[in-house]
Amino acid sequence: MSRVKATLSECDGLLQTDAYARAVFHSRVPVLDEDDVEQHVAARTERREIFHREGPWPSGESDSFKTPGRGAAYGDRMTPRFDAIGLVASDMAASIAFYRRLGFAFSEGAEKEPHAEAGLPGGLRLMLDSEEMVRSFDPEWQPAAGDGRIAIALLCQSPAEVDSVYQDMVGAGHQGTRKPWDAVWGQRYASLLDPDGNGVDLFAPLPGAGQ
Repeated sequence: MSRVKATLSECDGLLQTDAYARAVFHSRVPVLDEDDVEQHVAARTERREIFHREGPWPSGESDSFKTPGRGAAYGDRMTPRFDAIGLVASDMAASIAFYRRLGFAFSEGAEKEPHAEAGLPGGLRLMLDSEEMVRSFDPEWQPAAGDGRIAIALLCQSPAEVDSVYQDMVGAGHQGTRKPWDAVWGQRYASLLDPDGNGVDLFAPLPGAGQ
């Protein structure tokens, strides 16, 4: 149906609690069995303990971040990359139903988990965490007040698909904020809100745009 264009970064694996890491591995597709999950969690825990090591550091490890050294792509600068979009869901079932309807392939039963992931084009991921999961490693976390400041933009195959997807979502009871219109920048555009008020935009180039 539609293809995601925007990405944000995830909580780094070495900063995750065991409970969070366990939820991440349980959400993998294909599904891992319990023994495999525990092996992955144990390996991540062992790597995390590097942060608390007094040194000296083994060769090949960076003293500044205490993680395995890698050849930098841009001189001595770090080279983090966009990997995933992470959203906090107040109602996992409602959020997963919303994104599934847009074509995101969450695994069966994901709505019952505190953490869920769906693969995106190019190896990226959409990650959903319940509020309880976030508070398991950040007890002071509170949802932001007021309007959201994030929007996911989904590229549709045509202007007609922008219209049909918007109508399908609104017809299913989801909130639309801007009906499809021909934007001055040369795209058919429409805007929705997910169950937590995050913006989800639908767009496609208009015929002749950019010529």
